[in-house]
Amino acid sequence: MTDRPRVAHPRLVALSTPGEDDSPPDLETLYRAHADFVWRTLRRMGVEDDVLEDLVHAVFLVVRSRLPTYEGRSAATTWLYGIARHVAANHRRSAARRRQREHTHAPLPATANPDEEMSRRRALALVEAFVLTLPLAQRRVFELADLEGFSGPEVAEALAIPLNTVYSRLRSARHRFEAFLEERS
Repeated sequence: MTDRPRVAHPRLVALSTPGEDDSPPDLETLYRAHADFVWRTLRRMGVEDDVLEDLVHAVFLVVRSRLPTYEGRSAATTWLYGIARHVAANHRRSAARRRQREHTHAPLPATANPDEEMSRRRALALVEAFVLTLPLAQRRVFELADLEGFSGPEVAEALAIPLNTVYSRLRSARHRFEAFLEERS
């Protein structure tokens, strides 16, 4: 994931060439601009590290097949979030069936720099521990708004809920986060 070129802000990338406003976005442009977003989204949805890249590519295979029907009525990240959610759900169902058949667990991945990895894991564990305390509805809003940087209207559209509900859930989740951090400091 570190060798991908960074884009200033993925939602600011043009999805079609100038003069072709009604043409569907280009798959390569979508992938370059949003693969990191899809990776982070799948990671937060509980996808295991060892299959994360495969599922990112699975998302873009779905994108490729649906690209001709993409109407551009929403941000590309909103559209990709919905696809990623379905791919992650399918993966979870398949993985649960596989675990049930095999009754084995995957080994833990090796780390490159133990000190950096430990600090990163502590911070990640703290945020993940908090996120798991939230009710599912607040969790999705908190992840999209505060972790992914979606605007309120984008969150509302991605989750198909009213905008006021987004703001209410986000405010409640932020208060819970502040209390969670105060308890641990």
